[in-house]
Amino acid sequence: MFRDFAAVFGAVGVAKALYVLAPTFFPLWDNKIANEYGIRFEYVGKAESGFWWGRYTDFMEIRCRQVTVLGSAVSLPLKALDEWDYMRITRGHGDL
Repeated sequence: MFRDFAAVFGAVGVAKALYVLAPTFFPLWDNKIANEYGIRFEYVGKAESGFWWGRYTDFMEIRCRQVTVLGSAVSLPLKALDEWDYMRITRGHGDL
């Protein structure tokens, strides 16, 4: 499914689409966030859209470890982590 969606939406768009379908399972990401976590996120052609799946699953594993650390302290941990990274990395408010 990821590969099919990625052919149309790209790596960020497919993560958003999957997040809508299962927001407690699929984390959101963007180029800056992926790069911050050491995941190279360069553009590839539509024919290679499956390329992102391995990198996305790497990101899912990172998020899984972070959610485990948060425990029950946060009711929607994936959303909280996404907002944190969005402000810290994407928007450049690293001093939060």
